[in-house]
Amino acid sequence: MTDTNKMLLSKIQALKTGLHEVKNIVIENLTSQKSQQYLTEELVENQKEREIQKKLCESYVAVHEPTLLELEDSRKIQKEQEEKINILTEENKKFIEIRQKLNEENEKLCEELGEMKRKLEDFEEKKTFQIFIKIRHYITLDMKKSDTIADVKKKLFKRGVFCNNCLLVYGGY
Repeated sequence: MTDTNKMLLSKIQALKTGLHEVKNIVIENLTSQKSQQYLTEELVENQKEREIQKKLCESYVAVHEPTLLELEDSRKIQKEQEEKINILTEENKKFIEIRQKLNEENEKLCEELGEMKRKLEDFEEKKTFQIFIKIRHYITLDMKKSDTIADVKKKLFKRGVFCNNCLLVYGGY
């Protein structure tokens, strides 16, 4: 081969390589353009779908707005009721504490009342009263409420009065 041919052959190969590179660049550009066009079309479709969904949402809100308002009102009412329940719960706890304190005080008072009743009964038992007995003359005896006729006869016997056939009558007080 001659030098001219070699030179031409190398130029042809360089042109083929350049052509191949240009072809790849064109393919890439076309692919990018197709991708960009595809993305643009998809974007337009998505925007249309978004507009449709927005209109559906607006119509849904328009239709269900009273329900949403009622729901909002019911939530407010529920919060108010929960606050009232919390207040009542706290007051109930305080009431229970007060009730417990009152029950304790009541128990103490009942114990004190029982003790006072026992003391009163003891006092009543120890309390004496006088009875007058007439056997030829008057005899005064100090007696307790719990004393019986037999006790009266014993006291008379201690004073030297024999009362085997005596009739003792209690007049009461």
